[in-house]
Amino acid sequence: MPSGSPRLPAGSPPTTVARDSARPRGVAPPSGPAERAEILAAFADLLASGRTPVEALAPILGLGGAAGLWATRLAAGLRRGVAVAAALAESESMSAEEAAYLARADALGRLPFALRVVVDQRVARRELWREVRRASLGPLSILGLTLLALPLPGLALGGGYLRPLVAAAGPLVVAAVVLATLLPRLLRSRAVGANLLPVGERVPLVAGLLRQAAEARFAGALSALVGGEGVTHEALGAASLIVPPGALARTLASTAARGRDGAASGPASLRGVVSESLALVLLDGRDPPALAARLARFRDDAASTIAARVRLAARALLWGLVLVVSLQGAAALLSRPLPGLGGPGRLDGSLEELDRLLDSSK
Repeated sequence: MPSGSPRLPAGSPPTTVARDSARPRGVAPPSGPAERAEILAAFADLLASGRTPVEALAPILGLGGAAGLWATRLAAGLRRGVAVAAALAESESMSAEEAAYLARADALGRLPFALRVVVDQRVARRELWREVRRASLGPLSILGLTLLALPLPGLALGGGYLRPLVAAAGPLVVAAVVLATLLPRLLRSRAVGANLLPVGERVPLVAGLLRQAAEARFAGALSALVGGEGVTHEALGAASLIVPPGALARTLASTAARGRDGAASGPASLRGVVSESLALVLLDGRDPPALAARLARFRDDAASTIAARVRLAARALLWGLVLVVSLQGAAALLSRPLPGLGGPGRLDGSLEELDRLLDSSK
């Protein structure tokens, strides 16, 4: 590993993995996204400590359960001579793009750091959606109470309750279930992203957010590949593989290709390609560890900004939905004829019945 590269913490795996090693064999540890991320992070840390991939898998094999099964499958691929990145893809631990990025990082001697970056990006995405759900809790609660209250005036005027409630809430509930089921899968699909990104890049506010997210991923991926020679065209090409398939990814790939053909490479080649803030981070590459730290800090700052904007957008969208539903309910109530004022209300029916009784008694 290059001597000037930033070091990951060497030693024992993260806390949860170390705690789970005390479990009896045959008792499966949790296998959710958080646990899988910690196991991959532990594998990256063990690789960074100087162990071979098979040696790094030994502590994870001792966990048994789902983690042990994953390590067994990965170790079997490694013993067949499969590269680490390809073995991770075979074990369904990495997407094709992540595996391609890790393969290039492995060729540059930066595999442990690149693997940790991939894990950190997964954790960041999961935290972003968790924050969005938390930010949406208040507006969704108000929306639910609004939907429950909409049929009450009609009920007081002699109407029903369940039918108006189903008519108002049914489409929203169906749409919410469909979005909650399909949206995460669509966002994880690179094919869908390749079709949706050109559309999003034409919307002013969305385009800025997508550009910032792409630059954050690029900065994080590049921070793991900064070695003793600084930023090379090989590192640029590898980092561009993990960027979402938009305009920035295409420009970065072409910039790296020009570097392989003998054109200017390194941070100077990125002027006019990335934003001014990222260009300033890349301005001085003479100190590779400091450059890697600046890139990682840029990624973290951009991720915080993106999370704040996404939370704000989610709140605005849901509060707007609450307002629309409330206005529709008020309009429906005002358009309904009131009893005694020409509408077919309960009081009108009683008066008509009284008139008939008086006529029959004459």
